[in-house]
Amino acid sequence: MTIMKLVVWLALSAALLAAKLWPLAFMVLLAAGGVTAIEAWRARAGDADTGEAPPSSPPTRRMSEEEALSVLGLKPGASAEDVRSAYRKLIAQLHPDKGGTDYLAAKINEARDLLLRRLDG
Repeated sequence: MTIMKLVVWLALSAALLAAKLWPLAFMVLLAAGGVTAIEAWRARAGDADTGEAPPSSPPTRRMSEEEALSVLGLKPGASAEDVRSAYRKLIAQLHPDKGGTDYLAAKINEARDLLLRRLDG
C-alpha cells in the first residue's frame, strides 16, 4: 500500500510540474512527506491493532473532606450556600472555557459534590 501511495504522489507531482505548476507540485510533495511522517509515527506509537495496551491512567482516589474544603477555600462547618458560592467563584475563573484546565474543573466539581452530599445527607 505504501508503494502505491508513493506512486500516486509522484504521478500527481509530475503532472503538476508538466503543467508548469511547480509551486503546487512542491506543496504536494511536502504534504506527502508530512503524511508519511505521521503514518510512521503512528506505527511506532502502536495502536489497538498491534495488541499493545494503552498507557494506564493513574489510580484514582477519593477526595477527603479536608481536601474538598481546601480546594474551595472554605473552613470546616461551611454551609451549603457557602459551598455553592465558593464553587461559582472558582469555576468562573478556572473553567476550561476561561483558560483553566479540565483537571482543575474536575477537582472543583468533585469538591462541591462531596461537600454538598455530606451537608444534604
